[in-house]
Amino acid sequence: MDHATHREQECERLADGLAASLDMATGEALVSHPGRPR
Repeated sequence: MDHATHREQECERLADGLAASLDMATGEALVSHPGRPR
């Protein structure tokens, strides 16, 4: 088994999950405070 490849896949999976969480949090923040500047 190629360890580096497995680690890359794990990182990509974590990055995807993180991006999804960030999108959800950003969406909720925009809905909660529509006119609020960052």
